[in-house]
Amino acid sequence: MAEEGGGREIRPIVGNPYFHFVVTEGGKRAVVVPKKISDLLPCSAVQVSVACGGKWWRMTYQGNWYFKRIQDGWPKFVDDNRIRVGDACVFEVLDRGSRGTKVKFAVQILRGNVAGRVGGRRASTSREVLPAIGNGQGTDPNDPIILG
Repeated sequence: MAEEGGGREIRPIVGNPYFHFVVTEGGKRAVVVPKKISDLLPCSAVQVSVACGGKWWRMTYQGNWYFKRIQDGWPKFVDDNRIRVGDACVFEVLDRGSRGTKVKFAVQILRGNVAGRVGGRRASTSREVLPAIGNGQGTDPNDPIILG
């Protein structure tokens, strides 16, 4: 497997829904879960377990019908993994939290100022950051998000 800048192995995502999140200053406090994935997750507050680099972190997932986010515990994850503005995190859904169980994600961290390098210009938001091939929705392993 390929390794990213921090020495962690980058592994393929096969069969599970996933989304990307480019860290901004505000993104150091919470992760807003995009609608394409949030529709698969509970509409309630539940515990989240996040795996990265062989370790697990506990967080809180807040879900309602309009706005879903991962918060309490996320700032510790950011600090523990020395995540900086411009780094990208890819969240793979391992368990959707059905029947009141925990939501589980595996996270891969892609180092570098991803947000600052889009077509040779400075990106103004994380939504401009990751060009995709195909529809790039992250819900089909045959149509992945390609980080460019």
